[in-house]
Amino acid sequence: MEANPDVSLTVARPDEDAVGAAHPRWTYLPWPLAATLWTLGAAVAGWVASAALPVVAWVAASRTPALVVFEATGETWLAAHGAPAHLGGVLIDLMPLGITLLAVAACAAAAHHAADQWVLPEDADAATRWKSVAAVAGTCVATYAVAALIMAPIVGGADQVGPAVAGAFGVVLLGAVPGAALGLDAHPFADAPAWAARAPRAVAAGLGSLTLGSAAVALTALVAHWPRVQEVQAGLDVDAVGTATLTLAQLVYLPTILLWAGSFMLGAGLTLGPQGLLVPGHVEVAALPAVPVFGALPTVSTEADWAWLALGVAAGIAAGVVMVRGTEPTWLEAAWRGAIAGAASGAVWAAASWFAVGDLGTRALAGLGPRFPELWLFAVGPLAVAGALGGLAVLGVRAVRARRGEAPEPG
Repeated sequence: MEANPDVSLTVARPDEDAVGAAHPRWTYLPWPLAATLWTLGAAVAGWVASAALPVVAWVAASRTPALVVFEATGETWLAAHGAPAHLGGVLIDLMPLGITLLAVAACAAAAHHAADQWVLPEDADAATRWKSVAAVAGTCVATYAVAALIMAPIVGGADQVGPAVAGAFGVVLLGAVPGAALGLDAHPFADAPAWAARAPRAVAAGLGSLTLGSAAVALTALVAHWPRVQEVQAGLDVDAVGTATLTLAQLVYLPTILLWAGSFMLGAGLTLGPQGLLVPGHVEVAALPAVPVFGALPTVSTEADWAWLALGVAAGIAAGVVMVRGTEPTWLEAAWRGAIAGAASGAVWAAASWFAVGDLGTRALAGLGPRFPELWLFAVGPLAVAGALGGLAVLGVRAVRARRGEAPEPG
């Protein structure tokens, strides 16, 4: 028997997907129902996270009425959505950003799941995908906002409803839009030039570097002033359960602590009430809350603390390097593209820090957090210059490699 000359055989690797094979997507619920149900689940998750502290405190003090626990949970939920809260007779106008970020993540997961129920043709264009994103995200936003509009008057007063609903709108918007976009494979920079498509990862590199630098500042302060932290802790005279409650309360403010440390690292510093100020090289400490983590604040700052600004510069350089790598710009293009990445990283950090300003009481404990408008100046301008230097550094290294006959850096 003669072999058929028109037949050809190919051998595929075991780890190679079949050509043209589509990844199956299973639809369990209509997407509007999925968006509504999962967003309500996200709202419940935010409530459960807000209940963690009051429930632990309730376990420690068994005589506390359940109604008090419900009220404390409601006030914590309000604070997480930007409304002023009253806890233990103290005005709290400083958002527990740990709970807020959990709510954002829950809304993102809800939108992603709902978007996964919307089966689009694989060849759907960008406009169709973004219309679908708008529909899913809009349903999630409407559901969460209505839930907040119902919940806020139940747990709060008339002066808290407006800020809480506005905050809830912001929380779900921050989560639902990227969640739906990921679920529907909608890419905002799909049709952008190659250099612009690198902007998200460049800004992410800048923000990641700022976060690491802020963590280094906060950890250094904590280690250096650990005896005073322990002294404040001992002065509170709480038992093991009380210590656990206090630790959990400080953990929900961990993002706030990092943003505070970042403001100091960038040179803008912090306001510590009407009379308190903390900037590199200068400290004016007034009354502070009896919370252990505040014991880590320095009482003396020297000019050597200005060295922390190098970490902010490094973050801008990192953003500029990532922005320019893998592209072939001119020297001028490398400079301004890197500057855009650095400035955007600083602007996003400063915008986030705006939500780390607030009150932990009245009078001496009012107005705590990063200094504005100083932070805008210290975050955007220097990081833009550093980003430009990072972009130019890429071309400089590339020129040296070319002179030595080495391969260019990977993208």
